[in-house]
Amino acid sequence: MIGSAAQQSIAVISTVHDTYDTRIFYKQIGSLRSHFRIVYFSPVSGPTPEDWIVPLHRSRTKLGRLRTQLSLIARLSRIRADLYLLHDPELLPLGMVLRGLGRRVVWDMHEDTYNDIKTKAYLAPISRWIASSIYRIVQFAAYRTLSGFILAEDRYGDYFPGQRKTCVVHNYPLLDRLALHRGAAKQPDTIVYIGSISAHRGIYQLLDILEQLRTRIAGIRLVLIGPFTDHALEKNVRDRIAQSGLSGNVEIHGKIKNVEAYSLVAQCMVGVALLLPEPNFTNSLPTKMFEYMALGLPVVVSNFRLWADIIERHDAGTAVDPMDIDAASAAIHTMLTDVSRYAQLSENAVAAANQFSWETESHSLIAFLSRIIMR
Repeated sequence: MIGSAAQQSIAVISTVHDTYDTRIFYKQIGSLRSHFRIVYFSPVSGPTPEDWIVPLHRSRTKLGRLRTQLSLIARLSRIRADLYLLHDPELLPLGMVLRGLGRRVVWDMHEDTYNDIKTKAYLAPISRWIASSIYRIVQFAAYRTLSGFILAEDRYGDYFPGQRKTCVVHNYPLLDRLALHRGAAKQPDTIVYIGSISAHRGIYQLLDILEQLRTRIAGIRLVLIGPFTDHALEKNVRDRIAQSGLSGNVEIHGKIKNVEAYSLVAQCMVGVALLLPEPNFTNSLPTKMFEYMALGLPVVVSNFRLWADIIERHDAGTAVDPMDIDAASAAIHTMLTDVSRYAQLSENAVAAANQFSWETESHSLIAFLSRIIMR
């Protein structure tokens, strides 16, 4: 048994996310540890730096993922927490079992998995339909069964009738951490993208924009921070960069923890998030957009209504059709060359970002979990 009468305990569980996932580790656990005793189950390679992290088998293969689940079940049997906080869709069946055993279980819905499955190019269309339909049934059953759902976006609540067991906890940035880097000296003519790199997150559009901008700004640079979603894509992107003669204009940094990448982002001038119009994106707010703004970077983002309303209302950048290379290039060119306009956009971006902070969202998270534990 973990926890005591003086301090309730929460078991935070993820079998898919990186141990130091920003939402899970730095935001949620960082906030919850001030109020609850935390034990964190996560796939880890090597020794864990914290005694409250329970290491699970780590693997990316399907067989390895099964071993991860089995190692989780074995370790869970040794403890009993006051609440179990799950972070992966594949944990929903386990959550329903735990709930059947009388445990309090909450799931954190990070993204719109139902619509995300429908975009998986490696699945045949009929397979996508079957998989997404099965997932939606499981998700609804879990909603009826579990103690509560945390939703990273307002629109996710549309899936759940009555929304009586949900709490929206937006994935807004840690402003205190970002503020430490805001005064960094800017590298001229730099644009930055942070996050997973994939075709539907606009990597090929970014390269098209870079090619066009290079004809007007010879020293233009695109800074990419984050992992490629697969090896074939990375090879294609690197080949495209070489064939287009862009090697001197692109910096590929790979995967870096967001909280450690802020110093790199802060040195750039413009932040970009030109994701393609898929439901999992159009109904979600990109954390990277707020991180750019908090660091004083004007942004060029996709013109999804949810995003555009914020950017246009605060005059913190430009929202464009992600497929309109000319419009995106023109917007970035203006920001890089019009000094007074850049200064105004940068100031507006910082002011706007102050309205979207994890520090505020954490209060909702703590209050919601506390109510469930006290039932």
